[in-house]
Formats: sequence, C-alpha cells, structure tokens
Amino acid sequence: MQSPFATLRLANEILNRAEQRSIEEVFLVVEGDRWVNGQSDDDVSEKFPAFSEMMTDLEYEYGREALLRAFELLIEQDHSLTL
Repeated sequence: MQSPFATLRLANEILNRAEQRSIEEVFLVVEGDRWVNGQSDDDVSEKFPAFSEMMTDLEYEYGREALLRAFELLIEQDHSLTL
C-alpha cells in the first residue's frame, strides 16, 4: 500500500509533467482518470500525443494502482470536475 505522502508526491509529479508539456490541468485530470481506468478513447492518443506519451511513461514508472490513487486525489481537489 502506497503512503498518502507518496500519493501526494505522485499527484504533484503528474501536474509538473503536464505543465512542462503545456497540458491543461482539467483535461489532464479528466482524461488521465479515464486512461488509468481503461476508458480512454483511441482518439485521445492520436490527437494528444504528448498526453499519451506522458501517461505511458507514468504508468511504466509508477504502475496503474499508484496512478489510480493519484488521480483520485487530483479529482478530490477540484469538486467542479464532472467525470
């Protein structure tokens, strides 16, 4: 089980990487959550290669379970997101 602090650090890493790639935060959180839950459309990968590359790298580095918790945390921080 990942510690809450590790989840927080990973959520911060996700936001930092998105910022470096000029990926908008709301898009990141909504589509990132869909990605880790296996609900992402193929169109997203084709239209947003920087996002797809980032998510693939994150999944390889941290694993799906850690990403699930990090995206849950990011969603909790913005209650205005409708998924």
